Amino acid sequence: ATGAVTANADLRTKYEKGYDYNMAKFEPNAVGEWFEQIDALTAWMTGKTVDAVVNMELGTNIHDYTDTPADEDLKAGCTISMTSFLNAVKQAGENQK
Repeated sequence: ATGAVTANADLRTKYEKGYDYNMAKFEPNAVGEWFEQIDALTAWMTGKTVDAVVNMELGTNIHDYTDTPADEDLKAGCTISMTSFLNAVKQAGENQK
């Protein structure tokens, strides 16, 4: 009613939270914090076409998610679910046309 934020006031994104996101703290098998995994994904995508990224080979991670990177180099630094990221890259490619 007053316009003040009464819920969790930390409105940073997962990426902005960096180490404060604590993914690795609560997931001992994580290859890195969320932002580090996104950095690995970004580095892997750099220089590739939209089609190459969207059609990346997917595999299964330790949690049995079947939409994680299968590329061994990428998997060394990124084991998170790719579905939403690949959909965003596909949409960005379509918007660019």
